[in-house]
Amino acid sequence: MKNWCGVWLARVLLAAMAVLLAACGRFEEKEREVGYQGLAKINHFLAAQRLAEEMGLAAGSYAGAPALPPPTGTTLVVSAASLQSEGQLWEISQWMDEGGHLVVYMVLQNKDWLWYESSDFDDYFAPFLNYFQLALEFPGGDEKAKKVSALAPFGLGTYATEFETPFLIDDLEDYEAPAESIRSFDYGGGSLTVMATAEPFTNRHLGKGEHATLLWDLLTLEEGDAVWFVYSTRLSFFRLLWEKASAAVVAFLLLLIFFVWWAARGFGPRFHRLEVSTAKLDEHLQASGAFFRKHRAEDAVLAPLRERLLHRLAKATNLPFNTPASELVAVARERALLGPDDEVALLTPVTAKGLLERLQHLSQLDKKL
Repeated sequence: MKNWCGVWLARVLLAAMAVLLAACGRFEEKEREVGYQGLAKINHFLAAQRLAEEMGLAAGSYAGAPALPPPTGTTLVVSAASLQSEGQLWEISQWMDEGGHLVVYMVLQNKDWLWYESSDFDDYFAPFLNYFQLALEFPGGDEKAKKVSALAPFGLGTYATEFETPFLIDDLEDYEAPAESIRSFDYGGGSLTVMATAEPFTNRHLGKGEHATLLWDLLTLEEGDAVWFVYSTRLSFFRLLWEKASAAVVAFLLLLIFFVWWAARGFGPRFHRLEVSTAKLDEHLQASGAFFRKHRAEDAVLAPLRERLLHRLAKATNLPFNTPASELVAVARERALLGPDDEVALLTPVTAKGLLERLQHLSQLDKKL
């Protein structure tokens, strides 16, 4: 009976804990951007790229400095802030002359404008705007809502959009044309499209309203079959190094591998192995010497040689072999068997700095006796 009571008591306690935990918790729904292998976290155009692929276009995306693909039948989507130099702008204008369709967005998301607005935005947009004779217009309230709700940049009708533009694009060469959030111009054999913001085409907002339809009309404005999205101009140092100096990196790595092989002890050409019969002995002696030096036991290296010399001195002076070393050396000096330097070499401790010199001295004394 007691066992059953214990089981029911445990069940009641578990149920009570579950109820308390459920009461303390809360449900919170969060909207997250998800994508293929998590790329949506860094590639805000991933959904647009997938849409273009499903509709039959050859689509791709990358991060880094804009690289110009073959212009015929190609649409390139880049940031205005990435077009800073005259050389870049001239090169990309020539690319449009040859039939390329360039889509330039001023800001990726509207929240990015807060950062640009807090700084001097001319530093980021002026080169592009001045080169193509464009300007930014900042409408207020009703005019802003009107421009967004009646968005018709290509003369294809209006689009039901669900975004607000931080500013409008104005063509300085056409004073009669109203400023729009998206403007498209013929440029040589190709075209140029400028967007105030690319927010409606990002992963989070592409499915809202008619953003997908607007994107498709934008990508197919020119007859083409390929589109490239430059989703970020940030480039890691190693990737930039590999792209710009891959030959130098490969040469350096090969040189490093050669140096390691050349200097490797045991099999490199700098350190040759000795004969097989003595190689292991030499390695053992080297390891022993390193061990004694590490523990500051240099005297232990000289102990066998000193012991042999003292044994010879005892035999030469007819003294017992267990005679203290100091007495044995003193008698040997009286009989002119040793000099002052020999006494120092036999009795005083040695340091790592003087080990080689002391070893040579004792070896000469060994030959003398």
